[in-house]
Amino acid sequence: MAVAALFAFGDRARQAGFKVLVLTVLPAGDGVGIVPADYTARTLAINDRLRSEWQDHFDAFADVAVHPALMDPMNTTTYDAEDRLHLTADGARAVAGPLGELAR
Repeated sequence: MAVAALFAFGDRARQAGFKVLVLTVLPAGDGVGIVPADYTARTLAINDRLRSEWQDHFDAFADVAVHPALMDPMNTTTYDAEDRLHLTADGARAVAGPLGELAR
């Protein structure tokens, strides 16, 4: 369901003339007790679909989920030490790297 909605968004945005970039979904820790138990399984399924079908719905794709610094939500250099969900400035830079490459 989430992938279908994401694909539909990409299709509509492209039809409206926008260039659309999609990123893989990052892993998440659960420092505050809000991440669903099936989050990892759902994220892996979404990312698999994005990797195989992004060309049909988006103009560019960045597989940030495989970036070594972003694969472990327990890494407090790249993930917030408290919630394990949000990226630190270092984490944001790790995401920005592939995005900058796509913009060239």
